[in-house]
Amino acid sequence: MPDKYTILLAEDHPIVRAGVRAALDGNEKWLLVGETVDTIRTIEMIYAFSPDLLILDVMLGSVSSLDWLERFHECAPRMKILVLSALSEGPWLSFLSHSAVAGFVAKSEATQSLQQAIRVIQSGGSWFSQGIAAQMRRIAQERKDRMGDHLTMRERQILDLMRQGKNNATVATELGISVHTVRRCATLLYQKLGVNGRIDIILQDG
Repeated sequence: MPDKYTILLAEDHPIVRAGVRAALDGNEKWLLVGETVDTIRTIEMIYAFSPDLLILDVMLGSVSSLDWLERFHECAPRMKILVLSALSEGPWLSFLSHSAVAGFVAKSEATQSLQQAIRVIQSGGSWFSQGIAAQMRRIAQERKDRMGDHLTMRERQILDLMRQGKNNATVATELGISVHTVRRCATLLYQKLGVNGRIDIILQDG
């Protein structure tokens, strides 16, 4: 099992669960370790299996699973989370843009979209449905506008390089500064722009 990419599915709709199972069957290196229909059981199974990926429905019954994201991460800090939803818009999108989820797939999308999202996340990236990404960029831009234009020249330089997908070490080398300085400036950038991390920074671009 060490060579398998382990996946836990938290979804309370049987038809959706069947669709996800069918999508996972398309890759012999993916292993579905369990299925849950509520948040408490999800926590129990995260502890039991420490999956590489949690595929998580926005709503589990009448409970918003997004309120439990921090708890899920505490149970397995290295686990990635891919969110599923039947809705492509709503107030929860603002929350999602602040969170540490690795991706979002709308339930209306084809199986290939879910498979692509898993492959991208498995390789260390993030994947958001095109419509969701556009809305998250709009939310991030609105948040940026509310914060005002108060970046220093150095912060702007770092911001530009981060938007190009460059890591801290590369940014430090190109600007001739220490990695510690990059990290400190990045933290200030997150605060000034009202974002949660690099994904939000990239989503703001354009």
